[in-house]
Amino acid sequence: MADNGRYPWMKFFPKNFIADTITLDNTEAGTYALLVCHAWDRDGKLPLDVTALARLARASQAVVKRTTAKLSEAGLAYEAEGFLRFRMVDLDLERVEKVRSTRSNAGKRSAENRRLRIVGGEE
Repeated sequence: MADNGRYPWMKFFPKNFIADTITLDNTEAGTYALLVCHAWDRDGKLPLDVTALARLARASQAVVKRTTAKLSEAGLAYEAEGFLRFRMVDLDLERVEKVRSTRSNAGKRSAENRRLRIVGGEE
């Protein structure tokens, strides 16, 4: 199910979520929260199929349609390459990937430095 096992958690800013969901009712805010969680778990990509989204959000198709329309209108959700995407998830995945890449490069440099110390210099 989850493509994003390497990132089991994401940053969540309650103040931003409250501000972003000010125009949503409780059902719509809950739908958004569940869809964001599923998007995070799937590398930011959800199917555009309303039936599938309703199942993921544990909501009716009407609620999903209404919620995604409001989120799109607010610039929080959008369609890209045949998927439903969320700005919140994209920004955090970008941040996590940058941190992961930086750490990976630092680890490779450290390993190379250790190798050079062991063999006594550059080859």
